[in-house]
Amino acid sequence: MNDYVVLIATRMTSSRLPGKALVSYCPDGMTNLEQIVRRWQRSWRAPKIVVATTTDVEDKPIEARCNTLDVPCYRGVRDDVVSLVNESLLAFAPDAKYIARGMNDSPLVDVDLGGSATINYDSCALAQKKAPRPPNAIAFRELSY
Repeated sequence: MNDYVVLIATRMTSSRLPGKALVSYCPDGMTNLEQIVRRWQRSWRAPKIVVATTTDVEDKPIEARCNTLDVPCYRGVRDDVVSLVNESLLAFAPDAKYIARGMNDSPLVDVDLGGSATINYDSCALAQKKAPRPPNAIAFRELSY
């Protein structure tokens, strides 16, 4: 089992670009979320990919897209991103040792840099918020390029 997980947190109600998760910049109609998922799937690390979104009705299309991409999608509370991330990991990647957060607004991210940017779990946001520690999770880093 791969011990490297990429969590992509996204929602449709962005204030700057509503619907950005499923917007398409490609002539073939590929969505932003699909581009990001495919980039991570091609990484040499071959990470497990998990998408996290809210239970808001507006985010139902994200779950539907994840189903077509065969990517697990966790739906949780909107106003507590730390809990959303933690619950997503516990639901779909409880044995993960390395966790990276892929950003839904970075479709051109160099995913192979993701493995080099990790920090100790105890100094990360999850620990500071006193959220239950995902079993064996030792790394979490928000990756933004």
